[in-house]
Amino acid sequence: IMHGHALARVRDNALYNKALKQVDNALLVLGRTEQRIVSAQEYLESLKQEANTSIEAIDVNLAKKLMSFLQRLTVKEMEIPLGTSHGDLQSGNIWVETNENIIIYDWETVKERTVWFDPMVLYGRLHSGCFTVDIFDVLKEENRVFVNDKRGGNYTEFEMKTIEMIIGIEDLVF
Repeated sequence: IMHGHALARVRDNALYNKALKQVDNALLVLGRTEQRIVSAQEYLESLKQEANTSIEAIDVNLAKKLMSFLQRLTVKEMEIPLGTSHGDLQSGNIWVETNENIIIYDWETVKERTVWFDPMVLYGRLHSGCFTVDIFDVLKEENRVFVNDKRGGNYTEFEMKTIEMIIGIEDLVF
């Protein structure tokens, strides 16, 4: 039996912020594990294939429509940092023990994604509801999204739009 509760249920601000600092440290380790750089176009192509496979399993007609849209997408050529990603790092998957240590669980969606994805899920509340999050606004306002990015969020507006699109497609194939 684990004593404590999910971060989503923590009401004490000091404890919540202390737990988030521990999560920040975990993100540093996770996002920098075997990090590699790929071109934006290369990563977009792999996401398109993954989206097609995922959606085709649910609805063939929807997959055809979506792929028609995705095939027309192009991105600014830039480097995309990829690393190990939890995939569903939201506050319900972070356990705060009574001794105030954290445990991150629910690892069935772990795989390689952009280093921005997990912080976006946690701090930008990406999984809080379909199309309710303005990814671009979160990217501009939440510095912790770039915790594992060597550029630290120092991107042009056009590059930020590319990052926004890639995170949106990553979430779609989540």
